Amino acid sequence: MKSRDLASGLAADASGRALFDLGAPATGRIWTVRRVTICAATPGTAIAGTARLYVASNPPKVGNPSGTFQRDETATFPNFGSWGKWELPVNPPDHLFVILTGAAAGTAVTVTASVEDYTQAEVDTAEVE
Repeated sequence: MKSRDLASGLAADASGRALFDLGAPATGRIWTVRRVTICAATPGTAIAGTARLYVASNPPKVGNPSGTFQRDETATFPNFGSWGKWELPVNPPDHLFVILTGAAAGTAVTVTASVEDYTQAEVDTAEVE
């Protein structure tokens, strides 16, 4: 198992939306998401809006996202969420996405995540806690 820190930074578009792609595990590997945080790129800057977390192989539609692959949502920033081991797995070819809607246009935002990255063999031979 490897611990990985992921990050993506964007500015909200003119409609106050942004799509963050935090990537996907490599073939033969599985992630378990432990923490995701969304915050202003400039400390102390307020963020309005709602952030939704998705696990999907294709990016969700930013303007009209489906709830099918949604895993969590918040309108409280900067803390987004944390999960126990295996509560939020990501299997290839799925990616970890965050969609921000309702933000002020041009707001610079950073999304970070901590994942545990396992080989399939580690998963098959380990006791899941």
